[in-house]
Amino acid sequence: MREKDDLQQLIERTERVKARNAIAGEIMKKVGTQTNDLFGLVEQHPERQSTDGVHFNGKGNEALAKQVAKQVAESVAENLSSASPSKK
Repeated sequence: MREKDDLQQLIERTERVKARNAIAGEIMKKVGTQTNDLFGLVEQHPERQSTDGVHFNGKGNEALAKQVAKQVAESVAENLSSASPSKK
């Protein structure tokens, strides 16, 4: 989240988000579940944030959607290739 009056600045609570994301990432790694770092995608891009400092604008939503679609496609392709019978 960003300061409403200065979208260049992340709000103080962002550090808690980073810490929680790191904890969740470690848990997911231990159980073998992929994660998609959407925070990292927008962290350095205030131009993707709406003027309320919380939600994303059209550019932000488009970037998020592209990354999610890419990761889903890669995951599907990976799972299909690992599920296909091996050729002998």
